[in-house]
Parts: sequence; structure tokens; C-alpha cells
Amino acid sequence: MPISENLTSTHPTPEDWESDSKRLSGDKIRIYDLSREMGRDNKDILEACDHLKISYKSHSSTISAEQADQIRAYFQHAPPT
Repeated sequence: MPISENLTSTHPTPEDWESDSKRLSGDKIRIYDLSREMGRDNKDILEACDHLKISYKSHSSTISAEQADQIRAYFQHAPPT
């Protein structure tokens, strides 16, 4: 088998990278993904993190699934923006 054919058949695609990163991250989610999921601004999620004492550096920080659940619950009890 030619080398180029072998590389083509085993070279991961961008879809593979995306599924691998989701699989490797396990129970973590990026803050900006959570904000998109919830239909909220990043700023709203960061304010909730501050209120719930969840540490972060920026909207691209990852948080645990448990912390994401805390934020979802926070917004279920908070008035919509």
C-alpha cells in the first residue's frame, strides 16, 4: 500500500477531533457552550458563577457537570433577562 494511501485512511478528520475532545472532556463543559445551550449571554453565566462561588478565568474556562447543573438551577429560580 502506498504511504499516501495509508495516511489518508488513518488521518483523523475535524469531526473526529471534535468527538474526541468531547469524549476526553468527560463531565466538563465550557462556559460559553453552557451560555449558548441556555440562550444566555456569557456575562450572565459569569455573574452566576460569581454568585455561586464557581471559579473561572474567562468564558472559555471549563466547569464540571455538577457546576453546570448548579448554574442551570440558579437560572430556573432567577427572573429571565
